[in-house]
Amino acid sequence: MAEKPVNWLPIFGPVTSNGSGRLSYEATADVDRNIGQPITAALIRSNKMFDSGSIRFEVKINAESTRCHVVLNEGRERPIYIGINYGPNPFGAGALVANNWEWLAGIGWGSAEIDKWIKVEIKVNGSEITSYIDDVVAFRLFEVISPAPVSFWMNGVGACEVRNIVISDNRAKAFVVMQFGDVYDSIYKEVISPLLSEFGYEAVRADEIHQIGLVIEDINSSLRQCAVVIADITPDNPNVYYEVGYAHALGKPTILMCDRARGRLPFDLSGFRTIFYENSIRGKPLVEETLRKHLEKIVRA
Repeated sequence: MAEKPVNWLPIFGPVTSNGSGRLSYEATADVDRNIGQPITAALIRSNKMFDSGSIRFEVKINAESTRCHVVLNEGRERPIYIGINYGPNPFGAGALVANNWEWLAGIGWGSAEIDKWIKVEIKVNGSEITSYIDDVVAFRLFEVISPAPVSFWMNGVGACEVRNIVISDNRAKAFVVMQFGDVYDSIYKEVISPLLSEFGYEAVRADEIHQIGLVIEDINSSLRQCAVVIADITPDNPNVYYEVGYAHALGKPTILMCDRARGRLPFDLSGFRTIFYENSIRGKPLVEETLRKHLEKIVRA
C-alpha cells in the first residue's frame, strides 16, 4: 500500500504551504487590526504522526531574529522544539512546559546564517535525539517522544522558507527486561512479544543483542533508544533491578510484571503499579488483557 502524502494545515500565524510541501513564513512589525499587535509567530501541522525515525529538511531565514523549529510531541504535555535559532544558540532545542521555555541543548552563539539554505536532520531513536546541521552532528539530547503530528513553529520578524521535507519512520523498540530461562522465555515469546508487535513495537531482549563490546553498554544503549520498557521483576535479580532503575531515571514508560506466587515486592518497587500474573494456561488470557490495557495507555498518553 502506497504511503499517503504529507499534508499541512496552518494552525495560526502567517505561514502557508504551496501544496508540494514547501512552507513559507513572513512576519512584519505591523500591527494586526484584529488583535491590536503584530503577529510574529506561526504553527503549521502535518497529518504525519511521528515518534521514531528521521525528519530532514532545508531551511532559509532572511533575518537574524527569525526562528524555525520542528515540534515533536506537539499537542502533548511536553512539546519539544528543535531547529534554527533557539535561545542564545543558532542551533538548539527546548521544551515548552506550562507556557515556560526550558532550554535543553544547543551549540554556537548568535544567529544562524541568513539568506542561505541550511540542511537540517533530526533523528529520533527511542529517547535519543540527534540534530545534524549540514550533515554534521550539532547536539544530542534525551527526551521521551510520543506519537504526535510533525509540526513546524516559526517566530520573529522576518521571513523563513522550508523545503524538501522528508519524514522517515522507524519501528519503535520496546526493551524487555527479565531473567532468562524456560519459564520467562515462555511468557516473553507467547505473550509479551506478540502483544508488542500488535502495537507496532519491535521487541528486544538483552540476549537478542548481538554486538561486539561491553554487554552493559549494549543494555544501556538499548534502554536509551527504546520507546517503552517491560520488566519482569519476579526473582530478586540485581541485573533486572539495575535496568529498571536506569529506565526510571531516563523517564521511560515502564511496565512492571511479576508472578503472583512471588509475594511481597522490594520496598522501592512496591509503590509502582505492577501486573501480577499467574504463570499457567488459565492465567495467560488475563495477563494479555492487562498488558494490552497498559500499552494502550502508553500509546495514547
